[in-house]
Amino acid sequence: RAALLAGDRVLVRSARLQVRTEPLAESTARAKSMTETRQATADAVAALAPPGSGLDATLQFGAFIFFEADVILPTSTYTSLGLGAAAIAIVTLVLLPHLAAVLVVVVAVASIDVMLLGSMPLFGIKLNTVSGINLLLSIGLSVDAVAHVTHAFLHADGPLRAASTMVK
Repeated sequence: RAALLAGDRVLVRSARLQVRTEPLAESTARAKSMTETRQATADAVAALAPPGSGLDATLQFGAFIFFEADVILPTSTYTSLGLGAAAIAIVTLVLLPHLAAVLVVVVAVASIDVMLLGSMPLFGIKLNTVSGINLLLSIGLSVDAVAHVTHAFLHADGPLRAASTMVK
């Protein structure tokens, strides 16, 4: 029951409005479309509903699930990269006996991620869910290689320490 008759008035309990849009390829355009549509809906409800009426509107669109990812993805990706770097620093500080070795590992992993972020636009890769996950996976892969090489260097002896590290 979408409407009720109350004497000579009609009380609308719910209504549905179907809107179609053009397909949006860019994530920034999708995010902007979603936030502007939600703001326009809130503004329309505020203009039509008297204060204290309790009238509210809920905007639902199946693709908004994906549009939400476009809104929060850059912030969450950079936050996750920062937290990953902090976790690497803490774990390597516990497992490697030298502060210089910890700094080498953290700087090397940070350099790899900065190079990956910087090369993404050169290859036409946009920041999306898949590329964000790959950036986070690159932390794990790069820390593994760098930590093993650094650990081998710390345990190598003699004047050819760097060369013997690469042979092991």
